[in-house]
Amino acid sequence: MLHLVYRIKPSPAAERDPHAFWAWVRDRERWFYDGLDTVLATRWRVRTIGQDVHTLEHTVTFADEAAWGRYRRAVADRGSDPEWERRRVEQGRWWTLLDADLLSDPPVPLGITRDTPEDAAGPADRVRHLLGTGRRATLATTDGTTPWIDTVDVTVLRDPLRLLWRSPREARHSRDVATHPDVSGIVHADGSAGGGVRFTGTARDSDPLGRHVLHVARLWWSDDEQDVEVDPRALG
Repeated sequence: MLHLVYRIKPSPAAERDPHAFWAWVRDRERWFYDGLDTVLATRWRVRTIGQDVHTLEHTVTFADEAAWGRYRRAVADRGSDPEWERRRVEQGRWWTLLDADLLSDPPVPLGITRDTPEDAAGPADRVRHLLGTGRRATLATTDGTTPWIDTVDVTVLRDPLRLLWRSPREARHSRDVATHPDVSGIVHADGSAGGGVRFTGTARDSDPLGRHVLHVARLWWSDDEQDVEVDPRALG
């Protein structure tokens, strides 16, 4: 993954009226990234200690440099529309862009997510944790006649909830997705065949390199005792 990280300083107007500022940020994010499909995820953080306290860090995630390049071209094309460009530059009222960096993921999976004690965790907490730690998913697809299952390595993307994986286009499940995009499956914490997070959604082939994206429609926490549906929007 490639991460474009902006460092942003809120303006005096934003500091005077933080409620209006954050409402504007929320609306602008929806407007600006609408239709920019190479953007896999966005994230916002506020610096609370250190140099430049209260500056924002805005991260935009792409699959690779090619996806980032397509994003830049798409934004440049939109900038030729005077109305779109007028709305874009209104950001000068609310913030100043200080700098930007490009970061990439390390070559091996790293990162720790602490679990919630089992007796204190509800279904949404368990789903949230498993999606933060699970790396394997079993997919159920069909060509319209014969069902098929296969296991893939997945990356979980948020807001909205999506699963990303790479498979050769000639693989059976890839061919199924091309003609019948409705997919179901289960994300496993350790690749086992036991409980996990069951899901349904719509998948598509996102680029020539075999990357696939599944937009999750429904989720269930599943264990030996029950299947409990969890609203994907409640996961944060």
